Amino acid sequence: MKKSTKIVQNVIWGLTLVIAVAAMSTIYWFKINKAKWNQMGEVAMAEGAAAGKNATCQQCIALAVQRLPTGSGSSFDILDQVKVQLYLKSCLQQAKGSLPYCADVPSETDVAKSADWRENTYKALSLAAGVNPGESPIVIAIQEHCLQIAVPPAPKN
Repeated sequence: MKKSTKIVQNVIWGLTLVIAVAAMSTIYWFKINKAKWNQMGEVAMAEGAAAGKNATCQQCIALAVQRLPTGSGSSFDILDQVKVQLYLKSCLQQAKGSLPYCADVPSETDVAKSADWRENTYKALSLAAGVNPGESPIVIAIQEHCLQIAVPPAPKN
């Protein structure tokens, strides 16, 4: 076997080993953090549901906005976004009243209309600049809530 072929073969084996170790490490990391993430989600949903029992839908939005980071340099990772989104969805499910944003809410599968709706809703809520309106946990939760009340879930058998 040529020396160059052996080098290429060793490099391929080395890269395969690195990828395998990275994949196993990632799986392990998700496995050890899964319970913590589930608990954080359950806490956010319970807090949202409790707040929603004594609030209107508009008050739920205001409460969720208060959970967003403020000021420059404040961190807001994906877990924080999920917690705010779960909080707001749970709050809206329990809250009284309706939202004006639900009148013309498009399906999430209609990408163009959904993007326009999210941007307009984001502006109407006067949310802080610097966040992509399509990724705002507040706007996403509102859209999901509006779509859920438009098509109630089927009864369980």
